[in-house]
Amino acid sequence: MSENHTTVNGTALAAGKSDAQRRARPITARGLALAAVFAAFTAVGAHISIPLPMLSITLQTLFVMLAGMTLPRREAGLALLCYILMGLFGLPVYTSGGGLAYIFKPSFGFVLSFCPGAMLAAWYMARGKRSYWRAVVAGLLALAVIYGIGLAYYWLMSTLYLGKTVELRSMLLYCFLLPLPGDLVSCGLAAAAAVRLGKAGLC
Repeated sequence: MSENHTTVNGTALAAGKSDAQRRARPITARGLALAAVFAAFTAVGAHISIPLPMLSITLQTLFVMLAGMTLPRREAGLALLCYILMGLFGLPVYTSGGGLAYIFKPSFGFVLSFCPGAMLAAWYMARGKRSYWRAVVAGLLALAVIYGIGLAYYWLMSTLYLGKTVELRSMLLYCFLLPLPGDLVSCGLAAAAAVRLGKAGLC
């Protein structure tokens, strides 16, 4: 009885240790390279845009979702963190340029949300086998984070810092309802690409 108990505990201990080791594994050179590629793709996507009165519709979210669907959580977060920092350091990787002053733009919340959005998608993808529908759900989780943080930041920055009156109806129309259909299409495309990349062993 005690021998069985020890074996079970030993197995659990080994499993726990292997989980900890997986979480603590260093980011490989390949992981760094893929993070750099997705940071560059997101920068390119920022300049493929359809301008709206409050917010431009861009391809950034497609690459944010694809990063979360294909990269491990830390690499996905690193890719988008690099993208955010590149813009803050003055590189023209955002839709309207770059620089620290971008922080005071109401739309900057959407940029800030890319990192946690991609990381949540990657976390969900790691919970099971990669498939089209799992990737779609991961993309929807990323979009929920992007819109949640983005809309909150837009309203807070506009009203509390800039002192503007923002109509909730207009904000939801231009910052949520109009961009959403395109983002849902992007989610489907990113999910299909993620499955193909996985089968090809590229990501």
